[in-house]
Amino acid sequence: MLQKALLSIVFALYPLLVYVGLRSGCLHWVAAGLCVFALWRAFVQRTRLATASAACAVALAAVALYFNDAVALKLYPFVMNVAWLFGFLISLQSVPAIERFARLKVSDLPPSAVAHCRQMTQLWCVFFVLNGLIALDSALFRSEQWWTLYNGAIAYGLIGLMFLFEWCVRRYRQAHDCDTK
Repeated sequence: MLQKALLSIVFALYPLLVYVGLRSGCLHWVAAGLCVFALWRAFVQRTRLATASAACAVALAAVALYFNDAVALKLYPFVMNVAWLFGFLISLQSVPAIERFARLKVSDLPPSAVAHCRQMTQLWCVFFVLNGLIALDSALFRSEQWWTLYNGAIAYGLIGLMFLFEWCVRRYRQAHDCDTK
């Protein structure tokens, strides 16, 4: 549990660590650090997403080192958005991702809640597309400061707003469902 928490903190701080590392002229250390932490997370979490993330991290680090260019390291947030997008899209073919999360708390969901979970999974897909495009833009065309600010703070704030929005809509729908019965 402590390892998972530590890994989450490290990856949340990834943009800041990249920024500091690149400002210090330590591209090779940043690339090595990304590989170590991604492989550690894959070992600890043992999920397909963590394994795919580690493979992407190693590939991006190799590209960054081979070309001696930090852009590949700055693409990691974009790649993670693409990974989450595909995960959520694939889930729409069976049990939507948000429904899986909801069933961890309530195993017997009413049909209205199942429909809501499908809609929220679709909305998260839109979010990952937009967030991924902004992450890509920041990596390719913006300053290191903007990349760090967006991927290290603004994107997390937007994720928090998405969770808050989903929670508010869920509470509203639950109250509305109770009123109509």
